Amino acid sequence: MSDFNDILKNKLDNFRETPADEVFQQIRKNYPKKSFKDIIRNNKYYFIAAVSTLVVIGLVLISQSIKTDQPISKISEKTNKSENEHTINNTTTINENLNTTNQNNNHIPDRILNVVSDNTDVKQFIFADIFNSEDTTICGLAYETTISGSTDHIILPSGMKMVNVNDKLIFTGRSAGNYKILYSEFAGSNVIRDSLSLTFVNSQKADVKLSKETLCPGEDLTITIKNADGKINWLTNNIKVSEVASGMFIIDGLKSGNNKIAFELSDNNCNHVYEKSVNVAKQPDYSYTTTPNICSGANATLSIAIKNSDADLFVLNNEILSKNGHFTNLNSGIYTLKVDFENGCQLFDTLFIRDSLNISPYFISERDLVNKNKYYFRNLSNVDDKGYERNNNIEFVWTVNGSELFRTDNPVYEFTTEGNNVVELIAILNETCQSKYSETILISGTNFKIPNIFTPNGDGIGDEYKVIYEGELASYNINIINRMGEIVFDSQDINLSWDGKINGNDDAGEGLYYYIIRGEDKFGNNIEQKGSLQLVRH
Repeated sequence: MSDFNDILKNKLDNFRETPADEVFQQIRKNYPKKSFKDIIRNNKYYFIAAVSTLVVIGLVLISQSIKTDQPISKISEKTNKSENEHTINNTTTINENLNTTNQNNNHIPDRILNVVSDNTDVKQFIFADIFNSEDTTICGLAYETTISGSTDHIILPSGMKMVNVNDKLIFTGRSAGNYKILYSEFAGSNVIRDSLSLTFVNSQKADVKLSKETLCPGEDLTITIKNADGKINWLTNNIKVSEVASGMFIIDGLKSGNNKIAFELSDNNCNHVYEKSVNVAKQPDYSYTTTPNICSGANATLSIAIKNSDADLFVLNNEILSKNGHFTNLNSGIYTLKVDFENGCQLFDTLFIRDSLNISPYFISERDLVNKNKYYFRNLSNVDDKGYERNNNIEFVWTVNGSELFRTDNPVYEFTTEGNNVVELIAILNETCQSKYSETILISGTNFKIPNIFTPNGDGIGDEYKVIYEGELASYNINIINRMGEIVFDSQDINLSWDGKINGNDDAGEGLYYYIIRGEDKFGNNIEQKGSLQLVRH
């Protein structure tokens, strides 16, 4: 004859929800009824004990009846009633306890109930805490726990699977719903039982993907979230999140180094927290130096130094490559620079390399105050808009009327030939690049006599400023200018002198004035004289 527990287990295997009372009643109807002989054979010890108990009770009642004069029939009636009630309660204990456990979903720890068993021996059902978890609701379709007993005694409901991984049990449901897991273990004359109710809520974890786990400086991060039907709450501060499409988000404002991106997804009263780490490469700190291209000779250089990062490759104009950032034999001009650094990141910049063809030779000539044929030449040449003194690779050659006379910076020369003399300055840079500048200086037997001081105070001595030219002029013009740049006297007649008045009106004040004399002699040679004069009235 099958044990009631086995029948109950087989009948409950197809039930996910807690069986109703009608199920138990239907099982009991199909349960084989025992014959009187089976009852006597299986419970002989109970009958012997019961008969012995009745004999003892009968003797006690007779004794008490004699003392109290109560009728024995009443006592027997009470005893039989009580005993009948006890038997009924015991035979229904299993059904009541199962119904109570299924309806309330509560464990009954350490409670021992005496019942009448189908076996020959009277057994006790011990409800103990075998599952090391309480009845709970799970977001998803899997739950992990441990037990204090053996997995061989676990009874799974339909639609549930169990996997044992490293002494931990993982219960997986086929779909959302309520699942009742039973535990039943025979221990001698006892049956140890426990149950665990799990309610799986259909809340599937979202599929989260990052565009990259390592970003370059200034690069945006794209996060794609699939299977996310609930509300998204971003937990990371100091970032800017923009939803560009359904389930697609753009995040900018990430800083160099490791960034944690966290958000919470709420779905069917279930909250899932997602965390992702994104590393942003550090922007290289770099500097560069160049040397200019000399005379278009493709000899410029470029050197790039990076301080806080390791560069993999340097590229100029997408064609000139360097592993160490040093380039030679470059022409002057504008270059695009690309630097490959950490994890495929790239840095772009624009550089300019100068051309040192900008040599500007120039000089001024000053005649000696005593010797009218002696001149001082002051070199004012520039290289790339800077004084030539800063460049040690420049050399000067001076020629007069085509003949080389000096290789110095600032020569002094006394002319011996009358007429026009051409003085030329040749500037040579790095022995390959050169440029020229020249002036024509008139040397004649006659000359100007120009006073440098006069005193228009009416004493008859030096009251007028008069220029004298020994020779014949084709044209002549003189301007006298004050220190404010204003012309106070202008004349085209060399015989007309200045009387010290401002354009013939008010007296000019004492002080320093400048003169500029321009003209042309009879040979067609240009004449120009510049200098200063002092006006004194006392």
